[in-house]
Amino acid sequence: MRMAQGSKGATEYWNEYTLIASQTGMDDATLTYHLMTGFKTELQDAWGMDGSDSQDPQFVATWGIKKETKMAAIKHNTSWDNKQWNNRIVRNLEKSKWDLSTSER
Repeated sequence: MRMAQGSKGATEYWNEYTLIASQTGMDDATLTYHLMTGFKTELQDAWGMDGSDSQDPQFVATWGIKKETKMAAIKHNTSWDNKQWNNRIVRNLEKSKWDLSTSER
């Protein structure tokens, strides 16, 4: 059985996976292996770092959905913070240029 998350979210991938997996008759360990190898590389790497060895596909799917949500939130907050920081720098530079130009007169 070869499925991959691709551009889908973890929830959509899990929903499709369960439809197909329920018809295979594979044991939980095998299903978990195929589920995990189908996740995006980011999630596979995170799984390795978290150090879990669960053989329960439901546990792994729930973990993947939560982890993907956390990773997206962190990515969003980091990019938002960078944008805010860059905007602050630009405003401060513009203000300091104005302060310099008015003090030279």
